[in-house]
Amino acid sequence: MRTFLAIFLLIFSLTYSSFSQESEANKSIKTVMSLLNDDMEKNNVMIRKLCKDLTNPQKTYIYHEFEKSPVLPLILNIFPAFGIGSWVQGDAVGGTIGTVGELGGVIIMVVGAIKQIPLGDGGGNQSGSGNTIAVIGTVILLGSYVFDIILPFVYSNNYNSHLEKNLLGISGLTNLKILPNINVAGNRNIAPGVRLQFGF
Repeated sequence: MRTFLAIFLLIFSLTYSSFSQESEANKSIKTVMSLLNDDMEKNNVMIRKLCKDLTNPQKTYIYHEFEKSPVLPLILNIFPAFGIGSWVQGDAVGGTIGTVGELGGVIIMVVGAIKQIPLGDGGGNQSGSGNTIAVIGTVILLGSYVFDIILPFVYSNNYNSHLEKNLLGISGLTNLKILPNINVAGNRNIAPGVRLQFGF
C-alpha cells in the first residue's frame, strides 16, 4: 500500500510540475503574441526578454502566426489599387503614399483632360498645357501603381526580418565583417590593413 501511495504521489508531482511548466510557457506565448499585436517595435525589448524562455518550436509557432505574406496586399494593390493592399497589410506609410499618389495622378489626369475640351467659342485649348498636365498625371499614376506593386514584398520582408530578430533575441549588430583594405596615404605610403563593416 505504501509503495502504491509513493508511486501515486510521484506521478502526481511530476504531472503537476509538467502542467505548471506548460502553463508558464503558454502564458509567455500569449504575452508575446499580445505584445506583437500591440506594437512589435515598441515592445521589442520585452518580446526578446520573454522569448529567451521559449523553445524553438514555440518561437516558430509565433513566427508563423505573425509573419506577413505579400500575396493578398499585392492583389489588392493591383485591383482595386489606391494602396488598399498596403493598408490591409498594416503598412500605413505605404498605404498613404499609394492612395495619395494614385488619387493625385487621376485628379491631375482629369484636370489635363478637361483643359483639352474645346470651350463654347470653338477655340479649344491652344497652349497644349492640357496635354502636358495629362501626361504628368499619367506618369504620377503609373509611378504610384508600380510602387504599390513592389511595396508589399519590401514591407513583408522587412517586417518578417524584424519579427525573426525579435523572437530569436538578436539585437544591434547582426552582421560584423572584417575585410581586407589597402590604406593609401599620399603618393608613396601604401599599406595593407583591415576594415570593419557593420550591418544592422
